Amino acid sequence: MKERYLIVGLGNPGPEYETTRHNIGFLFVDHLKDKKEGFVRSLHKNKICESFELVDPILPGCIVAKPLTFMNRSGIAVAEMVRQFNIFPQNIIVVHDDLDILLGRMKLKFGGSDAGHNGIKSIINSLGTRDFFRIRIGIGRPGPDEKMTITEWVLSPFKKIELRIIERVLDGTIEGIYRFFLEGKDKALNFINGFRVENFDQYNLK
Repeated sequence: MKERYLIVGLGNPGPEYETTRHNIGFLFVDHLKDKKEGFVRSLHKNKICESFELVDPILPGCIVAKPLTFMNRSGIAVAEMVRQFNIFPQNIIVVHDDLDILLGRMKLKFGGSDAGHNGIKSIINSLGTRDFFRIRIGIGRPGPDEKMTITEWVLSPFKKIELRIIERVLDGTIEGIYRFFLEGKDKALNFINGFRVENFDQYNLK
C-alpha cells in the first residue's frame, strides 16, 4: 500500500459515553485493537486525538484514530491527522452511527451530505470536502415504547443484548475494511452493504 490511509472511529470521550449508540466508532476502534492485538501499535495521545498504526503485515500502513474533541468537533482532530500524516481525503474511512440503518446492518458510501450527523458535518467543514469514505453502522431509531428524543436515543447506552449484535457487526466491519484494501472497493461495498445479523430471535430482541 503506497499511500497512507486513515481510519477514524467517531464518538465522545469519557466513561459516561463509553457504550452509547453515538460511540459506535470508538467501539469499533477498541474492537479492532482487541481482534488485531499485536498488530496495532500506539502512536500518540493528546487532547484532540488518540491514534494507532495498523502494522499487520497483510495490511500495513493504516493509521487508526479516535478524535477526542467530542463529536461536534471531530473535524479538528481529523484535519490534524491529515496534516500530520499527509493523507488525501479520499484515503479516509470514517466509521460512525446511523439512525436510518437498522441495528445489525451497515452501509459503505463515498461522499455525499452529512445526513444530519454532526461528526460528519464537522469533518466536511474542516477538510473542505465531502469526498471521503464512511462506514455507517445502524443503530436504528427509537421505537414507540422508548419515549426518547433523538438526542436522548443516540446518547443512551446499548442494552447488553444489543451489544452482542454490535459485536458481530464490528467483526463484519473489520472484515469489510480488510476486503476494501485486499480485494478492492467494489467487493468491499458488496460485502458491507449486504451484511446483516440474522436470527434476532436468538438474542431475544423485539
